Amino acid sequence: MAAPKKIKLVEHSIEVEGYVHNVSPMKVSGNNNNYFNTIFQEDKYIDLVCFVQDYNSVLKDIQKTK
Repeated sequence: MAAPKKIKLVEHSIEVEGYVHNVSPMKVSGNNNNYFNTIFQEDKYIDLVCFVQDYNSVLKDIQKTK
C-alpha cells in the first residue's frame, strides 16, 4: 500500500482559543528543514510541528502570557 502524500495547504486565517505549552527551540530535520514542536491545549492536548520560523518567537511570547 502506498504511503499518503504530504500536501501543502493554502494559508487561511483562523482563530483558536487555548493555551500554548512547551515551545521547543528551532531544530533541523534530517532533510535539512527547520522546524519546532509545541503543545496546544484546547479541550485536549494536541502535539504540533511547525515549519514557520517566525512563529517560534510568536508562540514563545504567547506561552509566557498565560
